[in-house]
Amino acid sequence: MWGSVTVGIVMSILFLIFMDNILALVGASADTWEPAKIYLTIVAFGGPFVLISNCYSNVIRAEGNSTHAMAGQLLGNLMNVVLDPIMILGLSWGIAGAAIATVIGNVFGAGYYILYFIRGQSMLSVHIRDFSIKNKICSSVLAIGIPASLGSLLMSVSQIIVNAQMANYDDMAVAGIGVAMKVTMMTGMVCIGFGQGVQPLLGYCVGAKLWERFKRTMQFSAIFSLGLSAVMTVLCYLLRN
Repeated sequence: MWGSVTVGIVMSILFLIFMDNILALVGASADTWEPAKIYLTIVAFGGPFVLISNCYSNVIRAEGNSTHAMAGQLLGNLMNVVLDPIMILGLSWGIAGAAIATVIGNVFGAGYYILYFIRGQSMLSVHIRDFSIKNKICSSVLAIGIPASLGSLLMSVSQIIVNAQMANYDDMAVAGIGVAMKVTMMTGMVCIGFGQGVQPLLGYCVGAKLWERFKRTMQFSAIFSLGLSAVMTVLCYLLRN
């Protein structure tokens, strides 16, 4: 948890310092530069809350309480959905309103998880007095976390490359590919969510050395996720208009 806070603060500072370089890298044009800069400047301040929310949801899910893990994410996303039209249209804040709504959504999501731990609903503690890097805690977390983070990082890198290439055409092309990628992201997130849900179950099987159950769970998951992704892909093609 405290690692997430530290990394979130560092990343926020780096975003603010290298703002122009980042915007140039992702393919912002002269027409979209100012709105993109406004949005990124505001969202950068929500960095620690984004990391806390993601960290806690995975910790709680690994603890076996997937309901609370999902509730925190739903709360943050719903706050964002509700506040977007209010701040963008109702208050006429435009792109700044969209960014503020995103930050508030992340703060609410992180706040839900923090209260979950403070109220003692978890067997774990996030109190600063329990912070430690002894007994290979840091190396163990990084050994699991770095490979997982590379998956998310590569998704972002691929999107940056696509945006940069589309910027060679015009802003409408960038906007069009952005909408299309949001749709495909919805299908992808369903499959990613299924993968995240099965990970703790597989972990339990490994810990208990239930290899036969592990094999059955893995086989079912592979077949089900392949079928699910195929159905979602077909729906995207059929309902693309």
